[in-house]
Amino acid sequence: MAHFDLTIRLAGENGEGLLTVGDQLAVTMSRMGLQVYTFQNLPAEIKGGASMAQLRVSDTPVLSPGDKIDILEVWNQENYEIHISDVSEDTILLYDPNETTPDERAPRRSYPIPLDKIAREEIQAIRSKNVVAWSIFLALLGVEKETAVLQFHKSRWSKRKESLEANLKAIDAGYAYGEKLVEESGISMRLPVDPHAEHDPQMILTGNTAIGMGSLAAGLQFYAGYPITPASDIMEFFAKQLPRFGGVIVQTEDEIAALAAVIGASFAGRKSMTATSGPGLSLMVEEMGLASMEEIPLVIVDAMRGGPSTGMPTKPEQGDLELAVYGRHGEAPRIVMAPTDVADCFYTTIQAFNLAEKYQSPVLLLSDQHLSHRSETVPPFDLERVPKVERLLPPLPEASENGHGADGNGASPNGASGNGEKASAKEEAHAYERYAFTESGISPMAIPGVHNHPYVATGLEHNEHAHIDYSPRMHVLMTHKRYQKINGVLDEPAELLVKEFGPQDAELGVIVWGSTQGPLLEAMQRLEAKGHKVQALIPRMLSPLPAKQIQAFLDRVQQVVVVELNYTGQLARMLQAEFCRPVLRFNKYMGMPFTAGEIEEYLESILVSS
Repeated sequence: MAHFDLTIRLAGENGEGLLTVGDQLAVTMSRMGLQVYTFQNLPAEIKGGASMAQLRVSDTPVLSPGDKIDILEVWNQENYEIHISDVSEDTILLYDPNETTPDERAPRRSYPIPLDKIAREEIQAIRSKNVVAWSIFLALLGVEKETAVLQFHKSRWSKRKESLEANLKAIDAGYAYGEKLVEESGISMRLPVDPHAEHDPQMILTGNTAIGMGSLAAGLQFYAGYPITPASDIMEFFAKQLPRFGGVIVQTEDEIAALAAVIGASFAGRKSMTATSGPGLSLMVEEMGLASMEEIPLVIVDAMRGGPSTGMPTKPEQGDLELAVYGRHGEAPRIVMAPTDVADCFYTTIQAFNLAEKYQSPVLLLSDQHLSHRSETVPPFDLERVPKVERLLPPLPEASENGHGADGNGASPNGASGNGEKASAKEEAHAYERYAFTESGISPMAIPGVHNHPYVATGLEHNEHAHIDYSPRMHVLMTHKRYQKINGVLDEPAELLVKEFGPQDAELGVIVWGSTQGPLLEAMQRLEAKGHKVQALIPRMLSPLPAKQIQAFLDRVQQVVVVELNYTGQLARMLQAEFCRPVLRFNKYMGMPFTAGEIEEYLESILVSS
């Protein structure tokens, strides 16, 4: 059977229900066992403005949004003008004749679909316009109407009782028109699956949902946040799910209050996190330093958006790397990671919590709008793949005859007293070294109300007892302690630090991070089919940099290209500064993700000329 790969793009006015059509098509295809990858390009306004949903469906894993458009459906003239330049002569154009007038730029296979008229006149329910569009697509794809009705009853549309009858009529009208179009034009694109056949179980999730699920799997107990695109739906997920797991969620007045609450909850012994985007992360800089100084475990998700200031809230860009790594006053070490796809969002989130707890540090998780909001089909998650890690605690006190506690070994925390009696609670508390100097730099963290070790966690420099100490000697010791602790991350298993793909003997090496992994891997597959060898390195750990693995990669290849969704080449500059190695840069900064074709063309130009 020939390989099946279909890309559908829908474009119309934001608020008309167009995005729901894309979402429901994705869910329907996923339930039939196909691989799905969606992409949305939205305006910042809640309602109004040009909106686009793209859906790529295949019988093999999908790694990128797709380069070519097989079917373009436009709902008005504005979106026709925006997207017509992206079609090829083989694209099928579907347009609403009451809203759109095609011209000489239209492909040869262009067909009118009066969505608005069908909804208003036949069904008399304009809100069912998107159900009509969904049904027409399923008819074109050869999905029988009974299957569509079954999928409809599982969809969000069926939840609105007041429009249930109209929506069922919309399915009938959509199928009637779609089947007529197939008969008259022959433009059927039948799916390569039996909708009734058994297939391996799979889910279809967005990156934000996968982050939420990973947080719950890691043992999240407290979330505080302030709504900000494209991170808001993480908080919406927790509002529904976290209380079911015994956790607490708080919407605060701003991002500063959110991180302050997270620091407090973690100090009290609860696994805690927040999520934001670039403007919110800027506000959190001071408190990230506080968490580093106090050695408080926590996770911050930064779903990056385009541009400085409020920028482009609904567009992707990898512009926050330098802020995440270097945004601080003083030297406050932290851990920065970047997931690469939707499934990796789940596992990397668990790893972020593990590292936060193990190394008692803030961990920043860098996603972006594309990865946050796109949907992918993923297999069921393996909860045993990433075991949970808990923070290092001091021993619990044991009861004694005189009511005073001892450590878990029955010995006094400050050693046996001269008369053989156990230390008093006051002596025990005084002896507790919250910031004890250890070989790893990690010190036992007492939980208020659990351990008899009260201490004050302060943002001021302190000694091992958490007492304020500004002396030069103590600042040197504590600075070494904090960095020694974080640098221990580099001893973690290599698969936690980097991913590597491609032949070891390739002369051209490519480094990407985050959501650009998928388009790069697809480009490498195409180049391999042409006889070219390319090797890829994807750092999952961005701070501290996994120098050992990166240096080995740089030593193997003659030329290195760093591909990033930003203007200045932020990772490229970090690598050049760290390794004194010149690299080529391929950057995109238009608020759109990379396509495999763009990366393939650029890399091929280097391979051919070298």
